Amino acid sequence: MIIILTGPTGVGKTDTSWALLQQFEQLVFLDADWFAFRILQSLTFFRQDSYEHRPSWPQQ
Repeated sequence: MIIILTGPTGVGKTDTSWALLQQFEQLVFLDADWFAFRILQSLTFFRQDSYEHRPSWPQQ
């Protein structure tokens, strides 16, 4: 089973995830924001402090 929680900031996605971890023995919690930050941090052409300032998609 895969559970994906999405929604705006502050609605309780992380709190819900931690509650689910306590309910299911074999659940793994993967934080998409953490992964996005780490991936974009490794790309030198992005600003290191925020991925919101990435360049626009290349125009052809």
